[in-house]
Amino acid sequence: MAVAGAARPALRAPYFFTRVKLNLMKQYPNSYRKEHHSLWLLLAVFFLSVLPGSLAARTDNMGQEATDRALLERRSELLPKLSSAERTRMAQFESRIEEGQRMIRSGEVLMQTQPSALNPNRDIAGERRRGEQMRNQGQTMVREGQQGILGILRDLQQRIDEGTFVSPDAVTYRLSIPLVQLDRNLPATISAVMARTREAGFERIFFDTVFVWEGDAFSSDNALGRTLYERLLEDDGDSLILGRAFDAVLKREEEAAAGARPELVFDNKSPLRSALIATEVFRLADGATYLSFRTLDLATWRQVAATMVKLGSRPRSLEADDLSAELFDAEGIIRRFIHLREPYKFAVLSDFEGENEAVDFMKMRLLQTILSARTPLIFGESVFLRNYYLDDAAGLEWEDVESAFFILQHQADGTLEVQARPHSSEQTVTIGTLALPSTP
Repeated sequence: MAVAGAARPALRAPYFFTRVKLNLMKQYPNSYRKEHHSLWLLLAVFFLSVLPGSLAARTDNMGQEATDRALLERRSELLPKLSSAERTRMAQFESRIEEGQRMIRSGEVLMQTQPSALNPNRDIAGERRRGEQMRNQGQTMVREGQQGILGILRDLQQRIDEGTFVSPDAVTYRLSIPLVQLDRNLPATISAVMARTREAGFERIFFDTVFVWEGDAFSSDNALGRTLYERLLEDDGDSLILGRAFDAVLKREEEAAAGARPELVFDNKSPLRSALIATEVFRLADGATYLSFRTLDLATWRQVAATMVKLGSRPRSLEADDLSAELFDAEGIIRRFIHLREPYKFAVLSDFEGENEAVDFMKMRLLQTILSARTPLIFGESVFLRNYYLDDAAGLEWEDVESAFFILQHQADGTLEVQARPHSSEQTVTIGTLALPSTP
């Protein structure tokens, strides 16, 4: 078992990465790729000759014309940034342009009416006037549609320039973190994790210890571990699912191939389908103490369920003591991960540029807990098992089960940026920002 100050080179060595932005997950609705939305149509409309005085007017506004032309040329880029209401208005203006162009064509046909030998008394002048009126009305409709589209694009570009733009796909994932007292009853959120683990079909759930981080070192807190185990036993009741994992360590079977993933071996291990309780406590410099409580499948090393609570001594009934943390997903990229045909198995990593490792690991678990509570994303627990149960002297090497990473990057302005990248790539995509627990 790992002890305070133990070296952990196996955690960091494989995980250095670049911060190149990844653009491969852009997905635009097919409805905006219709022919009547094509760029050549709008550009043609933009340069359409209309009333006789318009040339002089455009000459006097060449700067605005160049700006508008540039906006139209970037239309396909800007379309996905529009809200649903703006997209509806855009479609209405495009329909008006099309109707106006039909009227222009019909009017010009009438304006070309010629005398006919079969009908010498036909009112040619009247038809030509009617054609001119249709053309003028069509030109007005085209100008109105064009200016409407430009107005929408101008407003969007202004929000982007001013830094007030928020993508219509943006999502905020929030997590409530309750204040609990372990010396009284098992917190409801921890009891819920145990219930979900039993419902997932696990016949045995093993508890080892509580790993406590302070500063840059961790240790096993036996007193806190006994208190938590007693509460878990009370919650387990007569079901006899809960057990103890004594002297747990990662080992590879002697007949296993080189590079094969080891198993977590411990006394009292059961051949039944089993889960392990992963508990970490983070004691921060400001006096706050957070407990990450998770269960993981010992066969697959995948997380089963998770929660995070704040440990304290004040009455649990005070709602003001609950904290709130959130992940802001600026472009809705998490949703795209959720709907992938072949889902990723994620690990959560950090650049470890925070105050100390206790804070950095707390942030990692916070991100994992938020996404576990709000999405069906799959998380692996290789980082946890490597960190606490791998004996460096054993010299074991293997490929972890995770196929992608969430990475916490500390920015110069104090924000905590969340990035993601596949295991097979060095390129990253920026998700958004993680806000640490605060009073609502």
